[in-house]
Amino acid sequence: PIEIDEETCVLPPEAGPCVEYVPRWFYNSQTGNCEQFSYGSCGGNTNNFMDRQTCEAKCQSGSDSIKSQVPDRCTHEKDEGYGGGYNVKWYFNIRNLRCEQMVYQGEGGNDNQFSSLG
Repeated sequence: PIEIDEETCVLPPEAGPCVEYVPRWFYNSQTGNCEQFSYGSCGGNTNNFMDRQTCEAKCQSGSDSIKSQVPDRCTHEKDEGYGGGYNVKWYFNIRNLRCEQMVYQGEGGNDNQFSSLG
């Protein structure tokens, strides 16, 4: 059996190199839903489930438990502030559980902003 970790549910669907296509399910971290895709029957990645129920059990409840471990400051929406400045910062996107770049304008905003990834 394939081991599931928190990275699984944010991976894009991957058909793999083979061409014996079968319907499978993957978790779309952008929409928060399990969706069907065509899997080529070999290779691919771990975001690949036989049915919707398994996908939902592994990723929908799993992503909720991951989200519950995120510090409060990282649950705020991206807020670039105001002031007309141009400062490249990072914020944590709670929807897809990833750090992403943003442009902070110098004033205002919230505390979900970081100078670097480290």
